[in-house]
Amino acid sequence: MDGNLKYLKVILPLKLDWEPCYSVLPGTEGGVPSVGTRVSVRFAGRQYVGVVSESDVTPDIELTKIQRIIRVEDGISPVTEVEMRLWRFVSDYYLCPVGEVYKAAYPSLKDGGEMIRSRERLRAEERRRRMNAALAAKRERLEAAVERRRAMYEKAVRPETREKYLEALTKAENELNALPLEIAAQDDSRSYTRLPLPSLSLAQQTCLEQIRGFFSKKSPVLLDGVTGSGKTEVYISLAANVLDSGGSVLYMIPEIAVSKQLGNRLKEVFGNQLALFHSGMSASARSLAVEKVRMGNCIVLGTRSSVFLPFMDLGLVIVDEEHDNSYKQETPAPRY
Repeated sequence: MDGNLKYLKVILPLKLDWEPCYSVLPGTEGGVPSVGTRVSVRFAGRQYVGVVSESDVTPDIELTKIQRIIRVEDGISPVTEVEMRLWRFVSDYYLCPVGEVYKAAYPSLKDGGEMIRSRERLRAEERRRRMNAALAAKRERLEAAVERRRAMYEKAVRPETREKYLEALTKAENELNALPLEIAAQDDSRSYTRLPLPSLSLAQQTCLEQIRGFFSKKSPVLLDGVTGSGKTEVYISLAANVLDSGGSVLYMIPEIAVSKQLGNRLKEVFGNQLALFHSGMSASARSLAVEKVRMGNCIVLGTRSSVFLPFMDLGLVIVDEEHDNSYKQETPAPRY
């Protein structure tokens, strides 16, 4: 075996009570993957995308049995330390392998949806890079044209000639000023639109103020009310406060059937700050929701699996109809 090889442990989306060891040559492209990096590896004759859980480890098995990683998946966002701590907690608490938690957290990997999404994102970024390069070249040509025409205008003596050059100069300047500085990525310009918040009754306003009082003491709140009593309006007001402060909101519902009507209601208020997340969505759509969560300052309407989303700025969790048995995962593991 090559003495320069480095070894790392990888979490696979499988029911394993151990984390396989793989090798990597430091001199290869990307070097030694850090913890959280996604890597493609082969296990039992099949290829999987795993997550590096430890890097630069000392193998406790025979070196000849250790396979090389296939590649580092640079196009897929790495898993954060916070996510991996959550996986470990769920694994310990619900007595299941961490690989099953990983599989629950990233179900789109089962059909390659996240990888497809990452490749689409890379292609879009490459197109944007080429367009910005062409834009920069055009700006350079227009700036040179403006300078030439300004020089010609300043040197001209005859009035009719000066008028002609001034017209050409003005045209070039207008064209230059109309040129954008750059073409932004699709998600760079997130100009969120917000419709007015629902007006609250006196009872709702009183309830809202009481909830804020509990929150100021870091206390959870149980809001009890019959269907149609106006809880949703209170939730929306609380969510708006968090979003306005730059945080994100997780609005959990027990079943997919509830998502359509409530989603339309939230969309009316929060516009494209809203993301949906449930098992009835396509892998590509779920990956889009994951990317929105990574960007932050959004509200997610989701079923139980949305607890695994990579929130970094979570300011509020709403568990609507929290008594509903649908929040319990029966099968497969983890039965959270």
